[in-house]
Amino acid sequence: MKFGDKLIALRKKKGMSQEDLAEKLGVSRQSVSKWESNNTYPETDKIVQICNIFDCSMDDLINENIETIENIERKNKNNLNVVFDSFLEFITKTINMFGDMKFTSGLRCVIEMFIIFIILFIIGMIIVTFTDYVISDLFAFMPYTMGVVFCKIIKSIIIILLVIVSIIILIHVFKIRYLDYYDKVSLEKANKVSEEQIKQKNNKEKINFEKKEKIIIRDEKHRPFAFLSVLSRIIIIFIKIMLIFFMVGLLISLLIFVVLFIVSISLIPTHAIFIGSTIALISSILINIILLLMVINFIFDKKSNYKIMLIIFISSVIMCGVGIGISTISLKNIEIKEGNAKTTTKEETIKYDDDMYFTNDYYLDNIEYIIDNNLKNDVKVIIKYDNRFCSYFLNSTNTYNLKEINIEPYSNTNVFKVYKEVTKDLKNNIIRDYKNIDEFNMIVVSSKENIDKMIDNTKKIYFVDITNTENGYSLSNFENRIAIYGECYIEYDAKTNKPMTNVKGCTCNTEYAKTERGDAINYSCNYN
Repeated sequence: MKFGDKLIALRKKKGMSQEDLAEKLGVSRQSVSKWESNNTYPETDKIVQICNIFDCSMDDLINENIETIENIERKNKNNLNVVFDSFLEFITKTINMFGDMKFTSGLRCVIEMFIIFIILFIIGMIIVTFTDYVISDLFAFMPYTMGVVFCKIIKSIIIILLVIVSIIILIHVFKIRYLDYYDKVSLEKANKVSEEQIKQKNNKEKINFEKKEKIIIRDEKHRPFAFLSVLSRIIIIFIKIMLIFFMVGLLISLLIFVVLFIVSISLIPTHAIFIGSTIALISSILINIILLLMVINFIFDKKSNYKIMLIIFISSVIMCGVGIGISTISLKNIEIKEGNAKTTTKEETIKYDDDMYFTNDYYLDNIEYIIDNNLKNDVKVIIKYDNRFCSYFLNSTNTYNLKEINIEPYSNTNVFKVYKEVTKDLKNNIIRDYKNIDEFNMIVVSSKENIDKMIDNTKKIYFVDITNTENGYSLSNFENRIAIYGECYIEYDAKTNKPMTNVKGCTCNTEYAKTERGDAINYSCNYN
C-alpha cells in the first residue's frame, strides 16, 4: 500500500478534509493533494507532523509491505507485548547510549537526573503533608478507627500516584534530554553511510532510496514509549475522576457567584462599594465558566479554543482586580461603629413564692437583683432587649422541686429587616457590628428578704458568682452543682438536698467532688 493511499485512509478515518490537514501542517491543499496522488513526498519534518497527527510511526506510514490501515492500528495498540518490547527497547537504548557517551557526559546525565529526583521528592512530600491535613478534616465526622483506615487508604493511593507521576516525569525528561539526542546522532551517522551506498547505485535506484531514506527516519522525540503511554493513561483517568468532583465544586461556586451578583446589583444605589463588587463578581463568573469549560472539555476529550479562553481568563482577572480596587477605594470613607441595638424595656410583675428562683440561659450573661423593700409580695421583672430582632416570654418550670423562672427568647429577625438596617447604614457610610442585637438583660426587683431567699434557692442547684452592687446583687457564671446518672433516673429535691426515692428498687449513692467553686454532688442511681 503506497504512502498516498495510506495518507488518504488515515485522513478519512480521522474525519479530516485535505484543507484541515493542510492547515495543521502549514502547507497548501494542493501539496496534500500531490502527496495523496503519490506524485511527491513530503519533507521529513512534515512526515514527523503527519505521524503525530495520526499516531503512527514513520516506518508504518512508508513501509509498503503494510497493506492496510488496520494493520497499522493493530501494530500501534498498547498490548502487553508492545509494552514489554517498548520497555526493553528503552533499556537497550539507555545502555547503548551510556556505552557511547564520554564519562563526563554520563556523569552529568546522572547528576541532572538525581537533582530532578530530589526536586520531585520534595514536591511530593509537600503534597503528601498538605493532603494529610485535608483528608483528616474530610473524614473527621467518621468514627476514629474507620476514619484512620480511610485516611491511610487514600494517602497510600496518593503516594502511589505521585510515585507514578514522578517516574513518568523522570523518564520523559531523560528521553527528551538524552535519548532523543542520541537517536539524532545515530541517525546522522546512518545517513552518512547511506549516502556512500547511494553513490554506487544507478540514478533510478538512487531516487527511490532517497525517498525512502527521508521517510523511514524515525523521530522518537514525538512518539513516547508504549509503557510510558500506559502509565500516562492511568494518571489521566485518575485526574478525570478528580476533575469531576472539581466540576461539581465549580457548579456550586458558579451558583453562589450568580446569587451574590444579583444581590450586589440591587445594592449599587446604596454605596459605591457595590459597583466594584459587581465588576469583581462578573469577572469571577467568567473565570468560573472558563474553568468549567476547560474541565468539561478535558473530561470528555473535546477540543478547546485555548487562545480565546486564555484571553477571556486574563481579561477577567484584570477586571476582578479593578473591581476589588474600586471597592477598596470606596471603603476609605466608611466608618466602623458598634452595634446599633435599640433597647426596649418591658416590665412584668409576678407573685412572689418562697420556692422561686431566677436562672440565666445562653442569652443572659448575668441577672441583676435590685432591692426595693416596698415589694413584699411581688417581684418585678424588667427585661431590656431590641424588639426589632427578637422577643421573649417568661418561662416557669418545676426544677428539683423548686420554681425556676427564666427567659424563653424567640427571634423576630428576617432577611428583610437585616437588609433594611444594613443598607440604611451603608448609605451613611457606616458599617456596624450587629452581633449583640439579640442580647437580653434581666433585672429582678423585690424586697431584700425575698431576694436573699431567691439567691439561696439558686445556690442549692448552681454554683454562681455573686457581686454586690450599689442597689443589690449581680449573679453571673452559672454552673450546675448537681449531677444524677446511672441505670435509673430519679428527681432531686433541692429543698431537702436529697434525691427523691420515688422509683421502686432504685437506690442512689452520694459522691462529693471538691471544686474551686465548692462541693459538687453526684448521685449514682442504680436498681437493686
